[in-house]
Amino acid sequence: MNNMNISIPEMDSLGRRWCPAPYQSAPSNSGGMLGVYLGEDEEVEWIWTFGQGGSYVSGYTVRKKPLPKVFKVGEPFDGKTDMG
Repeated sequence: MNNMNISIPEMDSLGRRWCPAPYQSAPSNSGGMLGVYLGEDEEVEWIWTFGQGGSYVSGYTVRKKPLPKVFKVGEPFDGKTDMG
């Protein structure tokens, strides 16, 4: 799958960035994903399919990135950041 010699622009015409799919061990004819374009405020969760021939990304879910917690002046801060 990942041995294909193709060229994908890092950004599309709408300014979205290209996020390549993780390495997939199944043969290229398994129908795995190459990647997806994401907006600045988006992230992707890959959906995997596992079989005897290996594993491949069979789909994805695009989600909005969680907003960082904003601390108010005087609010106790324990040094931890919970980003999701």
